[in-house]
Amino acid sequence: MKQMISKVLFLAVVIGALQLGGCAAKPTILIYVRDGSRDFEYMLAEELGVMKRMLEEAGLRAVIATDSDESYYHLRPDLNPDLSLKDVKVEKYAGFLLPCMAAGAPGCIDRKAVEMIKEAVAQGKPVAAQHGSVFTLGRAGLLNGKRYAYELPLITEGIYSGTGVVQDGLVITAGICAYEAKITGRPDGTAELTRQLIEAVQ
Repeated sequence: MKQMISKVLFLAVVIGALQLGGCAAKPTILIYVRDGSRDFEYMLAEELGVMKRMLEEAGLRAVIATDSDESYYHLRPDLNPDLSLKDVKVEKYAGFLLPCMAAGAPGCIDRKAVEMIKEAVAQGKPVAAQHGSVFTLGRAGLLNGKRYAYELPLITEGIYSGTGVVQDGLVITAGICAYEAKITGRPDGTAELTRQLIEAVQ
């Protein structure tokens, strides 16, 4: 009888351990998208949609933050914002992704986004930014003495390294987004930027 009870207890422990392992939380990546991005419908499909799909296929969870938490992605319900940028808690996320859709004009960079990515890197978390969002990294001081990608060498504090995808420590940059690729014919960095962030997180 004791032997039977021991076997049952052992089996219960093994099953419990397997269930806990299967329920482990997926690492979560925060994607920040600024309200009113240019060529919105195209960028939803070719930038944000591609990034989210790649993250999820890699076993990560993608959470989208915007300036407000309003659901305005009526064209793509699967890309609805999950929360407002003001409600982001950096410690909850394994990495941060700023598509070109997070960018405003170079002189109109969101202060909350700057604070968020500075805190993320201070906590040892990777941050990836594409095209216009590279200026947000520059404003945060994260490109000082670091290699970066963009279409032109406009961030003088950093080391310009072309238009491709460049990783320097925890910071990953891509010089050409889907929209720029469409109008210039240069290679789109969306997939490679996302792939490198996935590797940095995993």
